[in-house]
Amino acid sequence: MKVGVGRIVVGALLLASPAAAQPVNLPCGGTVVVENESSQLGSNLWLVYTVRTAVPPNICVFSVATEAHVAGKLDSGLYREGTWSATAQRQVPVDYAGLWTTLGSHWFWAFLPFSRQLFAAGLTQSTAMVIAYNSPSKDCADLGADYYWDGFQCVYTPGSPILIDVGGKGYKLTSVEEGVLFDIDGDGQAEQIAWTQADADNAFLAFDRNANGRIDDGTELFGSYTPTHPGGDMRLTSPNGFEALRFIESPFYGALTPSDGVIDARDAMFARLVLWTDRNHNGISEPEELCSLSDAGIVSIATDYKTVGRRDRYGNEFRQKGRLTWADGEVAPVYDVWFAVRR
Repeated sequence: MKVGVGRIVVGALLLASPAAAQPVNLPCGGTVVVENESSQLGSNLWLVYTVRTAVPPNICVFSVATEAHVAGKLDSGLYREGTWSATAQRQVPVDYAGLWTTLGSHWFWAFLPFSRQLFAAGLTQSTAMVIAYNSPSKDCADLGADYYWDGFQCVYTPGSPILIDVGGKGYKLTSVEEGVLFDIDGDGQAEQIAWTQADADNAFLAFDRNANGRIDDGTELFGSYTPTHPGGDMRLTSPNGFEALRFIESPFYGALTPSDGVIDARDAMFARLVLWTDRNHNGISEPEELCSLSDAGIVSIATDYKTVGRRDRYGNEFRQKGRLTWADGEVAPVYDVWFAVRR
C-alpha cells in the first residue's frame, strides 16, 4: 500500500450465505461478485474456506481485495489482493465439533475523474457444520489452541515473532532454560520461552498498539498471535508473522491504494513500526531498546515469504523466510521464528 490521493466509498453491505450474495454495481458498468464458501475438510476437525472478490475485465477497476477469517478462531485470517480477482483460501483446524462461521470483507479500487477511490463491496458469511469423529485430530484439538493436527501428527505451535538480524552476524538464540519469561500469546500469563542471547544484535519487529511506550506481549510483535485488525477481537490472528504483516497494507489500517507487497516509508504504518533488541535479556522492553526502522537502516520489508524447515540445536524453528532491504541496497533474509516454549 502506498499513500495516495483517494477516498473510501462505502457500497452496499452484504451479510449472506453464498447462495444469497448479491453483486454490487461497478462505477463504469458491470458488477463485482463476492463469494464465500466453507465446509468440513475430510473427517477430522478441519474446515476449508474460499472467499473471493471478482470483477470482469474493465477500464476503471484496477485492483480488488478480500479478507477472510473464521469467527472466534485463532490464526485463521488471510488478506489477498489481485487485479480483477482476489481469493482467500485456507484450511483451518477448529477446536470442537459444531457450526463455524467464515466472515469475508470485500473491496475494489477504481479510477474516477480526478481521483482513485476505494469502494467497500460488502460483507459475506458462510457456515460449515463440522462433525466430530473419534480420531487423533480430535484428541489433538482437545489439548488446546497451541496444538493442531497437520494430517499426520499433533503439532505444538506456541507462537512466533518475526526476528531481524540487525548486526548481520547471524541469529543467536537460547534454549528454553536460558530464555526469559514473556507472554508470547497475550493471555496475561508469561511463559518460559527461548529467546535471543544477551549479546545478539537480533531484533523483534514490533508495533506498540496501545501506544504505552513498550512492547507488552506477543500481540505487539508480528507472529501467529498478531491481531489482524487494529482494534476489536484480539483473537483474529494470522497463521504467521508475514501474513500478519500483509494486513498493514489493508483498508483495515487505512490503506487507500492497493498493496504492492512491500512495507516502506510510503506506507503510513511504516513510521509506527519499531525494532526491539532485548539487550539485557530480561524479556521486558525498555525505551533505549526500541528504535524505528529508519534509524536501524531498514528501508523496506517484503510481505511475501516461503516456508523453510530450518531448526537450531535448541528446537527453535525458522519456519518462514522473507526479505528486507537495507539503506545501502543490500537485500537480507528475515525469519518468522517459532521459539521453543516450556509446556
